[in-house]
Amino acid sequence: MRWLGGVGAALAGAALIASSPIGAVAPGDELPDGEGRKILMASCTSCHDLSEVTKLRGFYTRAQWRDVVVTMKEYGAEVDEKQVDVLADYLAQNLGKKPASVQTQTSEKLSFEVASIKAHPAGEVAYSIGPSGNRFTATNVPLRLLVQFAVRSVINRMYLDTQIIGGPQWINVDRFDVQAKAEAGARTVSVDQMFRMTQALLEDRFQLKTHRETRDAPVYALVQVKTGSKMTLSPDQTPIARSNERVIFDPKAPQRRGSLIPLRSSEGSIRLSGVAVPMPIVVNTLQGYVDRPVIDFTDLKGLFDFRVEFVRPALIAEPGSSQQTAPLPDPAGPQLFTAIQEQLGLKLEPRTAPVEVLVVDHAEHPTED
Repeated sequence: MRWLGGVGAALAGAALIASSPIGAVAPGDELPDGEGRKILMASCTSCHDLSEVTKLRGFYTRAQWRDVVVTMKEYGAEVDEKQVDVLADYLAQNLGKKPASVQTQTSEKLSFEVASIKAHPAGEVAYSIGPSGNRFTATNVPLRLLVQFAVRSVINRMYLDTQIIGGPQWINVDRFDVQAKAEAGARTVSVDQMFRMTQALLEDRFQLKTHRETRDAPVYALVQVKTGSKMTLSPDQTPIARSNERVIFDPKAPQRRGSLIPLRSSEGSIRLSGVAVPMPIVVNTLQGYVDRPVIDFTDLKGLFDFRVEFVRPALIAEPGSSQQTAPLPDPAGPQLFTAIQEQLGLKLEPRTAPVEVLVVDHAEHPTED
């Protein structure tokens, strides 16, 4: 059996670990010492670096920061009830949204230099979407999928279909081709910048307006089976120093610590291989293969080595990629729910829980170029 990395595997594997070194912050973004910082460093930087927090400077009020902390806690962040308000106060004081009268306009709004949006002829099935260098290209995609690509949740996850609500019906049906390019000679555009630039493009050309809410919705709770987890603690529990360096997948080289790589076999099976990864990364990856948010209830701490193989559905998009794939022969092997129970000692239980959703308040057909 031949295992393939592919575009989806490379994006999913690299995107989950690509970041600045843990604890590193951009110049000018240093946060002051205090109890709030201690909680932030202890609870958040196992999966995020501080730049992912400080880039939200001025976005949220104190109440909104508290919602972010509560959401992160539900997804596995080690924050107890007493620390929630301490951390919310700290974030609001140092990164909180200021009154309009004292806000400054120092932050540069990212945007594409050139962009083209055209209606795609009806009748085609194949579609693609994604960045390449300083370009963003989408072919035969609805606005809903463009929103999924561009607008990220407060914990930097892609919204699932079930998490995007509202808006006119045509955002799910009408298809578009998008070509956009950053300024000529611009340095490499990061994935995060590409998200924000694409969101700005949608707000400008589609007159898109959205807001976030928390609503009770179906989720999967990831729990240990009654006999206990089969997840193996990695021998080296040293925190992973992550970097912005682009990782090129090499199937012949040893897998890097801190990476979780999805591979697809020539017969259509999926193998997820992790080396020294924390549970939030495992949860984030599993969510890419199911139809609702996944919340960690395993209470597993530390960095884990694991491998799980399962059969993917006949038609699915790889996590991290919206490239449609063709139906594959039905391979032999367990489905995801059975595989993680038998191979990892974990179980996905259907439940209802508060979930962040993105509400589409307004959208208009774009004026073609």
